[in-house]
Amino acid sequence: MTDTYTVLIGGVLIDGTGANPLENAVVVIKNSTIAAIGKEGDIEIPSDSTIIRVDGSTIIPGLIDAHIHFTGTRSRDMMEWMLETDPALRALRTAADAKDLIHSGYTTVRCCGSTTAIALKRAIYEGTAIGPRIMASRKMITRTGGHEGHSIPIDWIKEIGVTRLADGIDDCRLAVREQLRGGADLIKICTGVWGESKHFPYASPDYSIGEIEVMVEEAHRTGVRVASHALGKEGISIAVEAGVDTIEHGRELDEEVCKLMVKNNVILVPTLAATILKEKDRATETDPKWKEAYAPGNLERMNEDTYNAVRLAHASGVKIAAGSDITGAPLFGGYLMGDNAVELEYLTRCGFSPMEALMAATKIGAEALGLLDQVGTIETGKLADILVIDGSPLEDIRILQNRDAIRMVIKNGDTIVDRTK
Repeated sequence: MTDTYTVLIGGVLIDGTGANPLENAVVVIKNSTIAAIGKEGDIEIPSDSTIIRVDGSTIIPGLIDAHIHFTGTRSRDMMEWMLETDPALRALRTAADAKDLIHSGYTTVRCCGSTTAIALKRAIYEGTAIGPRIMASRKMITRTGGHEGHSIPIDWIKEIGVTRLADGIDDCRLAVREQLRGGADLIKICTGVWGESKHFPYASPDYSIGEIEVMVEEAHRTGVRVASHALGKEGISIAVEAGVDTIEHGRELDEEVCKLMVKNNVILVPTLAATILKEKDRATETDPKWKEAYAPGNLERMNEDTYNAVRLAHASGVKIAAGSDITGAPLFGGYLMGDNAVELEYLTRCGFSPMEALMAATKIGAEALGLLDQVGTIETGKLADILVIDGSPLEDIRILQNRDAIRMVIKNGDTIVDRTK
């Protein structure tokens, strides 16, 4: 096969490592990988290269969302999620969501619970659909009465739900093996009940440490990482002690837990876009537990607790990856696929610099997915996942929420979006 070269010339390179930006940059792409990086005039350019001038633009790594859900739903009502089971409709919706993601600059995502993501991943890989690289967990694993629809008949949950109910050590081991057999790239477990918080009396850790340890053991034996849904301190602590790789949400982090996360190299994915309660949703909330959360005073206190937890984790040296928890349905403030970069703005509200927020959606995101050797930074030998931005996210991180500002999206060396012409 004849090698093909594409060369980006000009502009400012932010490579995702945290290094100072490089002006008048040159990035040489050979087939699907990055072959050379340097300044204009210092890099030898192959004679048969396709040259693309990007003067006045910023070159950054493709963005990574470390926590989404390809549900194929458009309703806020969980009962409708369960009853609307037409697989063709769900497939079409998730394909549209995937296209929105790639056009918004997201070249890699981690789906933390879905019955459609495995098929979507295969469709994108074979070229049938357009979208980001997908790491998919298949079904979330939770205990009976845990992170599942408590008002929905349990037989429905078992037959058509997005969760796999597992109770006891043997069943937990089997649940992990089932997800791996179905093609899961990671295992998502739930170590705290849905909506877990100290502000509600029902908060409690979901699994015993023995149950979590056996799920981690099964996943790690095959080289697969484990993500844990946990909001309350107990659910977070027991998951970190048992060896999970990432904590999702983590509303009630404290100094003790942060120290343990740093020691065990556990990454936090705070999902602020979903975890921060929006006042405009107060009137439409119907769940009694969450109506209490939205009550005047409670909403503000819970949100400040969440911001403070992320600030503490950041100050303590916990690695933090950007994940929006967007589902495709207008949940959590109305965010849809394509709005994912709002998570970076939320991180800056927690004291992150724009560079740190960008790294949370590139380098640290790739580390959370176990893909840092392939993507997440613009370095020689890595896959060419690259964005060309009209403007600088270091001056205003919100520019990444403007799809029109994304001039080019390159994934695996292939140009998916080109607005330079």
